[in-house]
Amino acid sequence: MLRFAEALGMLEGSVGEFASSDPIDLGEAYFEVDCRDVEVRRVDEPVSQGDQPVFGLDSQSSMVRFEAADAYVTTGALVGPVNFLVPGNAKVKWLALRLRFKASEGLVNSLEGSIGGFALVKSGIINRVFDGTYNEEAVREEARAEVEVGLVRVFRGLGLNGALLMLDGPIFPTPRVLTMAGNPYTDLYWGIVRLRVEAALGSRVIGVVKRLGQSTYYARCRGLSVDDDTMVKNEVSRHFGGNPLYTAVVGPIKIKVGEYAKYCWYVASRLGRGG
Repeated sequence: MLRFAEALGMLEGSVGEFASSDPIDLGEAYFEVDCRDVEVRRVDEPVSQGDQPVFGLDSQSSMVRFEAADAYVTTGALVGPVNFLVPGNAKVKWLALRLRFKASEGLVNSLEGSIGGFALVKSGIINRVFDGTYNEEAVREEARAEVEVGLVRVFRGLGLNGALLMLDGPIFPTPRVLTMAGNPYTDLYWGIVRLRVEAALGSRVIGVVKRLGQSTYYARCRGLSVDDDTMVKNEVSRHFGGNPLYTAVVGPIKIKVGEYAKYCWYVASRLGRGG
């Protein structure tokens, strides 16, 4: 962190043209959805993983504002039979620095030379400097992807055939900006999708998404104007409403995103009077 403090020192007395942040639409995109093969089935006993190891991966980001810049700090962990931490024993970039003004090329180069080994000063995907015009959430998303993709690569590098990796969150995001031709962040988010897919390719990876009240993929596939949380609860109640306790799965739903596709199952479990 000493080098980071020195980098902040470089900004003392620096001035540049102030600019407001670009807007961005991260709402759910309307990609092609296929639910022809969906079934609702009860799970009466846990599926055994056998001797194959299970890993979990999660990250957490926070932002600290300084006078001339905002620092996005992303920590992460790959937890299983062996553990890897960021920052720590997994060597990935875990910090991003977003300047509050438009910086000169010389200042950006100096910052990269000082903290480039562990921090981003500009996008590695679209090669654009993180300055006052750059959307804050886009900086956070790329910093998070840098950490999580790095840990997925660590997982693959372990060479554990049959190992299962569970991610907190989707395998790749599907925001509306992906469908907006001409938007300055369309290429960025497609780049993030490609990085995540290519990192996971050939491995057993499951993304666990909890806030289904913000999702409408399954409901749209059925032609209904509700959220997926309501949709799945109603379907499971219709099948198993008389049972005091149950765990059921609904799926698969196929979401086609450009040249990629992901397959989703909804897991419902009875908890008290709700689910």
